[in-house]
Amino acid sequence: MSVTLLTYRTLIRSRKISMKYNILPQVLQKQYINDMSNKVDDSIKSCEVKELTFPLPYGQLAAKEWGNPNGLPVLAVHGWLDNCGSFDPLIPHILKPHNLHVVAIDEPGVGLSSHKPLGSEYGRWNTVLEMKRVIDDLKWDKLTVLGHSQGGHYALLFGAIYPNLVERVITIDIYKPLTYHGTNWAKKVSKITEIHMKYEGYLKDELENKSRAPVYSEPDALKRLMEGHGNSLNEESARILMKRGAKQLNRGITFSRDIRLKIPSLDPPPTDQQMTQFMTHLKSDLLVINAKQTPYQMPEDVKQRYYDVYQQNCRYFKNVSLDGTHHLHMNDPIPVANEINKFITESLALQTKSKL
Repeated sequence: MSVTLLTYRTLIRSRKISMKYNILPQVLQKQYINDMSNKVDDSIKSCEVKELTFPLPYGQLAAKEWGNPNGLPVLAVHGWLDNCGSFDPLIPHILKPHNLHVVAIDEPGVGLSSHKPLGSEYGRWNTVLEMKRVIDDLKWDKLTVLGHSQGGHYALLFGAIYPNLVERVITIDIYKPLTYHGTNWAKKVSKITEIHMKYEGYLKDELENKSRAPVYSEPDALKRLMEGHGNSLNEESARILMKRGAKQLNRGITFSRDIRLKIPSLDPPPTDQQMTQFMTHLKSDLLVINAKQTPYQMPEDVKQRYYDVYQQNCRYFKNVSLDGTHHLHMNDPIPVANEINKFITESLALQTKSKL
């Protein structure tokens, strides 16, 4: 470890300095990034990945595992309609500096995980249950939760529900759980119900080998995937997601995700007023990484309302903005990795200090 990195870690043991990270000398910050970049470059060469499965009442939850099983536990949760391959470009850059043990799951209905049975729906809270199944199976008593987009929604919810279990929450291009305006919801329910019925008809056809799922050539499938994500994926990132998210047929390529994931949930959506109150239970250290070219812009007053809650209730809250699109952790993972590595260093220093 370099002298600069040791100096940096010594400095952040001061709670005053760690909470005001931006006052650290710019030269020291730059050297820290260089040190971490060198460490993660070396880690890629020896980064082994294992496939895991966890039992579910209706099938299995698939996952990928990196790192030392005795290392610092991290559960990674991907975004809407993605899969755990979303973390392939990032994990090698964060694995070694803090001896992490990372398990990234395919949420139900995507990747290699089972689809839910006919008649079921994918509620906006249900993945929290699957996350707890995985953590119990792994016998983790403390962990960090890393989430991108909708996965960050689940990370924040899980951290608030289990404040004694979650030590750190890291979100990528989402700063709050998903909420909706409370108006006109009753009018939307009938429409959502009809869509559910329609899609169940499609699924019954698939079971009878009368699938209506679109089939694409590889270039068209890549184009479809990139456009479907608002062109936030570059082609290399899209190919990574297709490894677990598509299947080859005689006529071409089709996406393997459950079409019901596109349907809004029937359960009443929370408002920001309800969710900010819910987030007061989040006590962990929190890092929010925002993409500067995100399509998901929110009013500043709403963002500040959540940031005030985090400042008041989290042990340590840090917010950074990086150049990039919504999938910046895939397209350009090193800047994201540098921020995660710094945050974990700061969090561990505070944890050590609190035990002294």
